[in-house]
Amino acid sequence: MMNRNSMPIGTSQVQLRQQKDFNSNKSVLHLSYDGSFNGFLTAIWHRRKMNNSQEVALQRGQAEQTSIFKTTKYILANQSIARQLWHELDKNKKPSARIAYFAYLAEKKYLNQALFNFLSQVDSARPMDPEVHKALEKAASEVQNEKVRHEKELQLRKTNETLWCAELHPRYDIIPLLSRHIKKKYAGCDWFIWDSKRRYGVLCQHGHCTLTKKRLHHRSALAS
Repeated sequence: MMNRNSMPIGTSQVQLRQQKDFNSNKSVLHLSYDGSFNGFLTAIWHRRKMNNSQEVALQRGQAEQTSIFKTTKYILANQSIARQLWHELDKNKKPSARIAYFAYLAEKKYLNQALFNFLSQVDSARPMDPEVHKALEKAASEVQNEKVRHEKELQLRKTNETLWCAELHPRYDIIPLLSRHIKKKYAGCDWFIWDSKRRYGVLCQHGHCTLTKKRLHHRSALAS
């Protein structure tokens, strides 16, 4: 058993419990998904269809299978399923849908696994572990603060006659959260924001916004 003196710096009790769970000798199924929140919710739906005794670890992206004893199943994001679970979360589950989403964007693997485990419960009245809930609220608050800071500081620059652009390197995955603010602030304009850390962006043209992994080539005009 790990004692306090051997606890890694910055490691929470939630992380330690998660590590203990997956360091057992039980067979673990790894559910791999595309990293999107829709994909995350779809993975939860698939988990609910499985045997409850099966240990399941969440895996972001199509990572290579590093062991012949490791079983990995890739889950395709399904928007319809994700929307259904989102409405359920919004009505019935605690933490709230907002806390769950913001905490997810903090990209803390151990918290996403804990959230995945909790939301995978079907027809269960068992409450969430208070420590996990507290950690989720803290992560959600950090993401909210990062979002507000960028909303105050972000300035898009015009790259040509029609397009406004900015490039960011945020600590958390806040690009989806900034879109609504930018859409309102730059109403009637076409714009593009790029996350250089995660290598994806949002392009908004004629009021319609889409995620893209293609970086527009307007380097000289992009804000750092």
